[in-house]
Amino acid sequence: MRIDYRKTLLLILICVSVNLQAQDSESDLVEQNLTWETIEGAWGYEVVIREGDQEIISTQIQESQLKFSLPPGEYEFSIRILNKFKKVESATDWKPLIILEAFQPVIRKFSPQRDFLRTSGRLVLTAEVYQVRQSTRFFLKSSDGKKIEGSTRILGEESLEISFPMNELEPGDYLILALDPSGLEDRAEAFPLTLLPIVKPVIKDVSLRNIQQQQVYTGIEVRGENFDEGIEVTITRQGQEFTPYELVRESSELLVMSIITADRPPGRYSLELINPSGESDLRKNSFFMEEAPQMEEVRQTPPAETAEVLGGITFTGMIDQSHGKSDPFFPGITLKARQDLVNARFWNSPGLRSLGVELALDTSQLKYRNAPFVYNQLYTGFSVYYRIRLARGWSLIPKLGLGGTTLWVTEEGIFGPLVQGDAGYAAGSGLSLQRLWKSGFLMEGGMDFRYIRYTGGYFNTLHSWLAGGFRF
Repeated sequence: MRIDYRKTLLLILICVSVNLQAQDSESDLVEQNLTWETIEGAWGYEVVIREGDQEIISTQIQESQLKFSLPPGEYEFSIRILNKFKKVESATDWKPLIILEAFQPVIRKFSPQRDFLRTSGRLVLTAEVYQVRQSTRFFLKSSDGKKIEGSTRILGEESLEISFPMNELEPGDYLILALDPSGLEDRAEAFPLTLLPIVKPVIKDVSLRNIQQQQVYTGIEVRGENFDEGIEVTITRQGQEFTPYELVRESSELLVMSIITADRPPGRYSLELINPSGESDLRKNSFFMEEAPQMEEVRQTPPAETAEVLGGITFTGMIDQSHGKSDPFFPGITLKARQDLVNARFWNSPGLRSLGVELALDTSQLKYRNAPFVYNQLYTGFSVYYRIRLARGWSLIPKLGLGGTTLWVTEEGIFGPLVQGDAGYAAGSGLSLQRLWKSGFLMEGGMDFRYIRYTGGYFNTLHSWLAGGFRF
């Protein structure tokens, strides 16, 4: 009779820190399997496992294998052959049975996750791992199931270096596997490894040859083959080099780039393409740079100062107020004076050319619902606006402003007896649409939101207005 030790399984204890459980309880132990050759004519077998002098397992079975669960330790076992009367005919000597503690290996991450496949040398990965020991084996598994075993070098308690022979690998995606001697395996499926073939770029044609100093060139096409993602472009001449300020890879056969020639010396320039794998192609004399022609200096002259004066009517609506509610009572008057700042300090800043300032004065009347009172307000404010020019003389003008207000509360109408007076401040924003004719006459309408605060309360009002005026 011969005992098949190759099929003896190790006890598996899961020691992952995120799953600490009562690992010494029998219900948490993983099953082991002891097998041996079948003896013809035997009714069955009696299997005895002991620890020291104490028998742990003693059972009679007819199969030539026994499944059991024991914690790690050193044991002995003996297999006795039983005849048809279940009597012992013969028995093996006591044989050692060593059950080792097993670990679940964990690959946390590794780098690089993308590399280029070379014809020789080794692929070296640095991995962060958990519960890995000297006897743990590492493999790369390809998409077709092929496994390539690597060699390891311990770097620290939870880090190691894994290397694989390049000549056994092919381009494609791989999973990295960690295999504990117990048979427990971890697959870093969240971190696939991609091996890319090394290809040499080939330049076939450049759409532009003659260039000048002090110029910007866009849409230059470079055609060829094997242009990888991340390809670099360099333009060189006698040790000097510069790169495009914009590069778009349209496909593996087409690059589109833009360059600024600036004050670089005239002469012949070469074009070099470098793939991420390090392979490159150089095309000499791709560009011929000429000297820039003599240019006369042109100075920009800001336009003449511009100002606007407008007058019109305003209609006030109540959104909210601190005491009760009010309704519009009578149209008010609005006056506005504006000055564009484009001509002075802001001329050299294109984004600020459309700024301007506005001084506004308007009146409004609101009728209180719960009593025969009328709120009369006079607003004087200062705003900063931004002119967005549209087609055919139209402009859109947003603004922000602050100001002061005066309040008169009268009884029985606008000109009734004065009941109360107050002063406060206001903050608001607005948006208007303006139409300007060549004669300088303009019409404008808009909507302003205003928050007004007095000592006795507040108003949130909406002012729609229409005005005409003149720009000069």
